[in-house]
Amino acid sequence: MITINVTEQHIADGVRGDDASCPINLAVAQILPPDTVIFFGYSPKDLPKELCSFMKRFDAGESVSPFSFSIEEQQIVTSESLGYYFVTPRQAGI
Repeated sequence: MITINVTEQHIADGVRGDDASCPINLAVAQILPPDTVIFFGYSPKDLPKELCSFMKRFDAGESVSPFSFSIEEQQIVTSESLGYYFVTPRQAGI
């Protein structure tokens, strides 16, 4: 199990409405190799509700707090290995 910590610094450095620069992605980028993604399922709706809620509140300019979430090592894959176009939760309207 791998724990990812989204810190105050990630929140301060995050850019609203920008998938590449959201606080969650900044936290993930610190611990995972480049060109890897966390696979939650084949639909953006499979993303944990805690992450969706954080992204919505952050993008809306609401107050958000640091938090942590855990993933299993088998969820870490290269984006190429999934073999399809990646749709982010934000693109899917979540």
